[in-house]
Amino acid sequence: MTAAELPAPQQNSRAAPAVIAVAAALISLLVLALPSNHWTNLLAFLALGWLLPGILVVLLLRLPDTEWPAQLLYAFGLGLAWLIGGAMLVHYIPGTIERSQLLLIFGFGALVLALLIWRRGIAPIGAGSTEIWRWALVLVLLAGFLRLPGLGYHEFHADEVVLLRQARRAVQGQDDALAEHTKGPGEIAVALAFYRAMGTTDEATARLPFALMSIGSILALAWLGTRMLNGATGVWAGILLATNGFALGLSRIAQYQPAVLLLSVLAVLAMWEFAQKGERRWLNLAAVYAISGMVMH
Repeated sequence: MTAAELPAPQQNSRAAPAVIAVAAALISLLVLALPSNHWTNLLAFLALGWLLPGILVVLLLRLPDTEWPAQLLYAFGLGLAWLIGGAMLVHYIPGTIERSQLLLIFGFGALVLALLIWRRGIAPIGAGSTEIWRWALVLVLLAGFLRLPGLGYHEFHADEVVLLRQARRAVQGQDDALAEHTKGPGEIAVALAFYRAMGTTDEATARLPFALMSIGSILALAWLGTRMLNGATGVWAGILLATNGFALGLSRIAQYQPAVLLLSVLAVLAMWEFAQKGERRWLNLAAVYAISGMVMH
């Protein structure tokens, strides 16, 4: 199905998603603006800077023949790319990074995306089979059980200290904080965004975004296996990655590896869809994932 063959959006497909998006953005901004604990701020910024924009962008792409499970997976990667880009944009504004700057850029970005949804509407999206949702839930529970409990069990490792020191320097307005980092600037962008949004950080909150990226990479690999071969192959690929010791160890520290794995798998997945369907939007999507992965590496 080509873009021209997609059904014209109805009025309720314009208004409802846009209103929900605006409400979610405003609630997140309100939570971040009012005094609250750092975990509440982390969840609010996770919604404002990562999850909400990712969902809105993937809805605007109107990916054909793609049901909600896959849409959410693509949105997870696009939201991460949005977070990295927004944080780097804030950093390149001269001077210290103020919390208000961060909230203004991500809040304004979410509202612009909601306005585009209002104007364009969204295409109908299938719910997906019960089996897909069931196995996705199994993988999320398995990966989450191994990755999320006790993230603050140990003080920061040497590489994490370097990352957070550079993030603090970036917040303080040091122009070379990202450039002099021996790894990709993307991991600093993620760390500084959450650090500035919360006003503080600790072992658990610094590691959580990277643990979530690792969970996302497991779902992405499972979906890639499903699309290329079959459902059983995809599920077992997800299980093997979820229980892989090396991947598990790297998922529990604040480092770039889970992001690179997530974005690399999504890039391959998008290129596979392009090879099957020949639609340019999939190639553009693969480029976004690949570029974001390079920035993280």
